[in-house]
Amino acid sequence: MKRCAATVWLVLGCGLFFLGCSGSSGGGAPAGGGGSASPAPPATIEVDASAKVGALEPLWRDHYDLSYTLLGYASEPGLPALIDELQPRSWRCSVGRWEVTTGVPGGDSLDPAVLRAVEREYYRGPNTLAGADDPANYDFAYLDRQLDELLARGAEPYLCFDYMPFVLSSEQDPLNPNNIGRTQPQFSFSNGIRTAPPANEAVYARVVRNVIRHVRGRFAGARDFGIDYFEIGNEPDLNVPLFWTGTRAQFASMYAAIAAEVSADPSLAGIKLGAGSFALLDGEPAPTFFESFLDDVVAGGRRLDFVSYHSYGDDPAHHVAKLGFVAGLLGAKGLSPEIVNAEWGRKLDGIDPVYDEIEHGLFRAKVLAAMQDFGVRFAHEAVLRDPLPGNGILGLLFTGPAAHKPASRVYQGLQRLNGATERLRVTAPAGTTVLAGADPIGQRVVVALVVEHPIAPADVDLAVRNFPWGSGYTLDRWEVTESGGVRHVVAGQRGQGELRFTGRFSPDGAGRLVVWELRP
Repeated sequence: MKRCAATVWLVLGCGLFFLGCSGSSGGGAPAGGGGSASPAPPATIEVDASAKVGALEPLWRDHYDLSYTLLGYASEPGLPALIDELQPRSWRCSVGRWEVTTGVPGGDSLDPAVLRAVEREYYRGPNTLAGADDPANYDFAYLDRQLDELLARGAEPYLCFDYMPFVLSSEQDPLNPNNIGRTQPQFSFSNGIRTAPPANEAVYARVVRNVIRHVRGRFAGARDFGIDYFEIGNEPDLNVPLFWTGTRAQFASMYAAIAAEVSADPSLAGIKLGAGSFALLDGEPAPTFFESFLDDVVAGGRRLDFVSYHSYGDDPAHHVAKLGFVAGLLGAKGLSPEIVNAEWGRKLDGIDPVYDEIEHGLFRAKVLAAMQDFGVRFAHEAVLRDPLPGNGILGLLFTGPAAHKPASRVYQGLQRLNGATERLRVTAPAGTTVLAGADPIGQRVVVALVVEHPIAPADVDLAVRNFPWGSGYTLDRWEVTESGGVRHVVAGQRGQGELRFTGRFSPDGAGRLVVWELRP
């Protein structure tokens, strides 16, 4: 069945993403098909189950979705169950930003009276410290509803402060001719109000502190939502005023005020505070916005529990290079915060049939494996669900009706690694993607292999040695394919000594994910 999308623009990551009416169902020849090629050389892979090389983060459980979709999950038949199958861990969300205001009351208004009263306006009091400390000046109904939806899906919200309340903004005129929002009113954060620096940093910092206290059960309610990570800013370095209208110095100063305010509150000990979902545009002259921010952190001795960035590109090497830039710059500055890839995916070029193919999931698996080498804490894929019905749209899941795509099946396959939190040493040919882990009690070893998309069958020679429980094993094997979904192809097979697998995988027009799970 053809899924035809209505025309809409999304702002996501580092640019505009156009979703139009796809003229085809995304069928035809598989990507990369046709022609002839030489057989791929055998992939000789060795896993030493006794060699622990660090933590294995379940990054395949981290998600990001367009904010306006969260409150509609329960109304789409079958969608909550599909999300539950993906077992989300960390989920990035905003205190108030909506990427698209279609169907949102007052969402595209340029009337100050309307903008002051929209439901996501979480602070409505005066621009004073006394006002900021009065719970009566807050409206947490929208934020709490959003967090409830994420908690219902089993995820821990990762909360981003990227939406300035009207009364606290240094920009009070949505009709200011310098505001790009006058030409892009369908984006709730583009009217120049939400992306401006605060009029009073101390008051805004107090409001941020009290919002954090609220979701931790210590302000305007006693309910603790269990949130540990709080992010300040969203792509402030993007060179269009849709995202931040202030200067580098203003962003650094705002963060410094928030860090000082939060750190002075002993009730918030143990939370993680960071910045700023930097876009890290290719070709930005040095010193970059990000580097200037880090220089200010170092000069001021400021708290920085984590740094977050975004990465979009079709080549896994692009993502590795951007992550290497982040890690290298932190090392050069003598900083060691956690690293979060808060939003990532393919280049936002518009409709692409690959989003509906397993190759998209295998691409993501390769990048997720590379992130392990840098100790990335979270990696929020963008986005979880197609924003609207159609083919070739960037989500992991179809909408209208809700359904898995082959890429989401890859994420399901990677879940066999859940609980195998100790990463194991792997020896494999360059370019081969393998993730291997063991559980902390030594009762389970899991190996996941990305089989690329060759024309000829792929030969694999795998050895898994030195089991923590001694000799022998019980084997289950899972395969995720384009047409077959997640298949349990071997169940409870007993073996002696080490595992030795030599086999050939026919690509059936696409690649696949293969997972070996071993127990005593």
